[in-house]
Amino acid sequence: MVARVPPARMPLLPGTSHSPRRPAARRGGRRLLDAALGLLLAIVAASTAAQGLPLPPAGEGSQRRVQVELLPETTSVAPGTTLTALLRMRIAPGWHTYWRNPGDSGLPTTLAWSVPPGIETGEIQWPVPHRLPVGPLMNYGYEREALLLVPLRVSADFSQGRLAVAARAEWLVCREVCIPESAPVAFEIPVLRGEARVDARVQALFVQARAARPASGADWRIAATHDRGTLAITLQPPPGQVLPAGNPYHYAAASGLVAHARAQTWTRHAEVLRLDVPLQAGAVPASVDGLVVFEAAGAGERSRALEIRAPLAAVHLEPGPVLATGLSGGVPADASSAAGEGIGLAVALLLAVLGGLVLNLMPCVFPVLSIKLLTLSGELHCTGHGARPHALAYALGVLATFWLLAGVLIALRSAGEQIGWGFQLQSPGFVVALAALFTLLALNLAGVFEIGSRLAGTAGEAATGHGLRGAFLNGALAVAVAAPCTAPFMGAALGYGLAQPAPVALAVFTALALGMAAPFVVMACTPALARRLPRPGPWMVNFRQAMAFPLLGTVAWLAWVLGAQAGNDAVFGLIAGLVVLSLAAWTFGRFVQPARSGRTRLVAFVLAGAIAAIGLWLAWPGGSARQAAVATDSRWLAWSEETVARLRAENRPVFIDFTAAWCVTCQVNKRVVLDSPAVVRRFSEAGVITLRADWTLRDPAITEALRRYGRSGVPVYVLYRPGASAPVVLPELLTREGVLGALAAR
Repeated sequence: MVARVPPARMPLLPGTSHSPRRPAARRGGRRLLDAALGLLLAIVAASTAAQGLPLPPAGEGSQRRVQVELLPETTSVAPGTTLTALLRMRIAPGWHTYWRNPGDSGLPTTLAWSVPPGIETGEIQWPVPHRLPVGPLMNYGYEREALLLVPLRVSADFSQGRLAVAARAEWLVCREVCIPESAPVAFEIPVLRGEARVDARVQALFVQARAARPASGADWRIAATHDRGTLAITLQPPPGQVLPAGNPYHYAAASGLVAHARAQTWTRHAEVLRLDVPLQAGAVPASVDGLVVFEAAGAGERSRALEIRAPLAAVHLEPGPVLATGLSGGVPADASSAAGEGIGLAVALLLAVLGGLVLNLMPCVFPVLSIKLLTLSGELHCTGHGARPHALAYALGVLATFWLLAGVLIALRSAGEQIGWGFQLQSPGFVVALAALFTLLALNLAGVFEIGSRLAGTAGEAATGHGLRGAFLNGALAVAVAAPCTAPFMGAALGYGLAQPAPVALAVFTALALGMAAPFVVMACTPALARRLPRPGPWMVNFRQAMAFPLLGTVAWLAWVLGAQAGNDAVFGLIAGLVVLSLAAWTFGRFVQPARSGRTRLVAFVLAGAIAAIGLWLAWPGGSARQAAVATDSRWLAWSEETVARLRAENRPVFIDFTAAWCVTCQVNKRVVLDSPAVVRRFSEAGVITLRADWTLRDPAITEALRRYGRSGVPVYVLYRPGASAPVVLPELLTREGVLGALAAR
């Protein structure tokens, strides 16, 4: 029997990443995907076999990488006692198996028991694991040998003359590839009254297995708190005892909570230890459970392990003087001076205005602003002075939306959240809502439905910009879709503003809004510029309908962003939902608006609303978002603070790409510059290690790194030269010449 291993939990080659399992929200789509996946796996298996790579064993006769046996501690057992069994796993050199929490990937060993009535099997007593880094992942497990103890409780009325115990052991063994293996294990011993004798042949193994178990921390004072994505564990030994020597490291018992690959920091206050453990994005633990291992620094020293368990509640421990600080599980990244810290308020305001001006030219904003230009042309030529209030209403919409974003950003940062510019697009729900809105706007422009009621009027005015309310909504919409873009000059200004008190941050956002709204206000108030706009005519109808297609292109891009955040199932749901939503819009335009009877209009309106509700339900992302994987190119490694620190300690040149799937500027820079043959060749010749930090979903570690570089959003490009004390932060819009020049400079 071969254990079935979920593909999402099997470790792959270094540099790859994993996605948590998502619930099947839509059965029909999953069946199709499962069938396609099964065909793909069959092709991969055939290809792998053809290349001579190891495949999972086909049966019991296949050679295993792990040899297992189940051993009883005593030569007999008495009713009413507990017998300890030992699963001995001898692992082939270079291979490893996994602890109860395998870390970022892998599966723990399991035992499926077959015992007679009256025998109760206990939980596996795991030995202390060690860390198994695999590329950007951190796993926990064992090499060479693993000794797993299991208690077997024999009831007092057990009447059989012999105890026959059998089990099937299943495990995952990995090197460059991972192979699920299994084997039957069994033993049989007599049942005798009186004290059982220890089996001398295996006594040494049981002594070794118990020595590998962690000590109990029941008499320690243990406290745990959770704040800003960090689990703070405080430990104090019983009176008269001292903290063990060595660097402490926390092995969490539960998966899905701790960011295993990130560094853990610690501080000693006399005999009080505080260990700060980074959590996965969005993880909220209810308690702390697992191990704290004081890892030996030297070869001749012995590590100490403590089993801890405590609720998540603060307990005040009086600190003494700070005796030592350090890190476990990595090396701290260089806290370089932030690029935005050296600028003052005046420079930040100037950069914000320039950034707002350039933002009008970015691809994210084009579909909305092109419609705005169309409306502005009609207003200027038809009403003259009437265009000025129209442009001012647009500017007010831009200002109000920027103020709203600034308020949310400042409030969430004050509450301890690590977020930055573009934070709303890190939510799959917001991406779906924006895709639905853009679909409705495109259908309105194409003439599927027209302005005919308060509900349709709001959407229509947002698309066409007619009227003062439409101009205001158009400005708000322009800001909402500007989040994926970081224009030149914006990065340093926003980084400075968000690091300052709230009034200064609001001033920077106001300057950015004024810069974005200025071109339309100036054009509306300057007759000489107004005359350069084309006059209204039949071309405007064609232009209006043609503008539906850039909006639909934006919807396609948003679907790609959602796929990076939540997977293909979510994209399937979005497309199906938008099709149904389009049917609702057609029903509204075809039957609601032309209806003469109030009853007919009401029935058609309710029908359209019900269809729209079904469409939104289908489109809404189900389950939890997975960590996106932007860095699929093998040339790029996943970013982490400890990776940067290690490479810098080795005096290696490092280039970091802070990016996100929803960042249009990032994707343009990637395809035009970073993937260009000249830049790829130069990176290779100079031995530059390229790292990619994916901010598609919220990641407090990346947000904190951006803050240190004086930025609050992506893209950000950082180059560390060998021997240099400070990094070089490149512009938001890259050029091949700029990157090559930065690499050549000394």
